[in-house]
Amino acid sequence: MKIFINENTLSLTDKKSESTKIINYTNKKELLKYITDLENNNCNNIELYTKNIDTLIDDYKSLYKIIYAAGGIVINEKDEILFIKRLGKWDLPKGKIEKGETNNKAAVREVTEETGVTNLNVINLLQNSYHTYNINEKRILKHTYWYIMKASGKQNLVPQTIEDITEVKWINVNNLDVVLNNSYNSIKDLCENFKSIFQIQTKSNKIY
Repeated sequence: MKIFINENTLSLTDKKSESTKIINYTNKKELLKYITDLENNNCNNIELYTKNIDTLIDDYKSLYKIIYAAGGIVINEKDEILFIKRLGKWDLPKGKIEKGETNNKAAVREVTEETGVTNLNVINLLQNSYHTYNINEKRILKHTYWYIMKASGKQNLVPQTIEDITEVKWINVNNLDVVLNNSYNSIKDLCENFKSIFQIQTKSNKIY
């Protein structure tokens, strides 16, 4: 489990690696110290190891209020990915899952609301992502389900300005640096994973 705290990462793992930065997990008090150091940018990335990964994850989640969200990596017939610009940063469309709503339906709704793109075909779940932020000194962990989606035909792009979105733009999958140079590390990580899958699909002549 990899969590983005500011632009740093906290990795929770039960797989022993040769990394010199790996730390053996001991207790929740030490865990809180690592979290605080990452929040204050007093260190870069931290990797915590334990054989009891479920206990570590439970301990970590107990320190946060958890919010569930869903979003999409939307690709069109020109091999372009749909990006939004929110608060001056390039991002991908996503939002909170409403009560009684399935994850994939929430993802489709949020993409349509934030970008104006309709008639979306959900291909599959790409991955889950985790990032944190603070509201009124309360720690929030956002767990987001990311779905690969396909959009067909000409689409009318309409930024949802009420959500501070000022621009919606299609970017070719092979030219993502144009937007990722002004984005978040969590979004960069997500796009790298998608791009590796896209390249495999392209080589096998099977694009979703």
